[in-house]
Amino acid sequence: MAELTAEQRRRVQQYLSLDTDNLVALIPTHLPAYQGAMFSPSGQTEVGWKEFNKLKSTLSQVLCVQWGLCHRIKSEQFKDAISLISAMADVIAVHSGFVPPFLASTIIFKMGVRQLCNCPES
Repeated sequence: MAELTAEQRRRVQQYLSLDTDNLVALIPTHLPAYQGAMFSPSGQTEVGWKEFNKLKSTLSQVLCVQWGLCHRIKSEQFKDAISLISAMADVIAVHSGFVPPFLASTIIFKMGVRQLCNCPES
């Protein structure tokens, strides 16, 4: 896992300050299909969830099965949110399409990584 730049760390901290719906509402702004589209706030959130849900099974496969997230989150290396989000972003970068990996990883973190992968609580 590469060391985060100051800009990347700042971006993740900004994302962490938002709730899940506000994060998901950012997704359409990154997708070419919606370039120039005008949304109501609730419409943008709805489209964001639709697009995120299209990615979710792929991201789940990559993080949970291929990377072994349930095992990795036990590591001291991933005890803080920014380190875990950064590592997940590295793993999903080639699978997140036009959605920025830090954004997708923060949404997953906010939703609950254990929930995504059905990890045991221990």
